[in-house]
Amino acid sequence: MDITFVPAKDKANQTKHGVSLSLAYELDWSSVMAKPDTRRDYGELGTA
Repeated sequence: MDITFVPAKDKANQTKHGVSLSLAYELDWSSVMAKPDTRRDYGELGTA
């Protein structure tokens, strides 16, 4: 999986959450179980 992110956004994420976006490289994406958050419309879902 090709993972890219904006360095400024990574810095903001580290400040806010204490986690670097670069950790996404360490995830085993083939075993991730995820589903959309349907609690409200975040306007983020698109078509792939």
